[in-house]
Amino acid sequence: MSDDQCHVRIEFGPLVFDYCAPKQAAIQYAHDIGEWLGVPVLVDDEVRDDLPPLPCESLWA
Repeated sequence: MSDDQCHVRIEFGPLVFDYCAPKQAAIQYAHDIGEWLGVPVLVDDEVRDDLPPLPCESLWA
């Protein structure tokens, strides 16, 4: 896993989705999607090898 990867967590009530993404994409995604959907999007350094990549991460890169 690259050093610039972050853990991204999206919480839709009881549904929780975890992804990994480059730091720049993760931060922009958290801002845009969190604001648009009004849901918590958390970004931290807790990256694990089993995390799938953020869907469509190139839109936020």
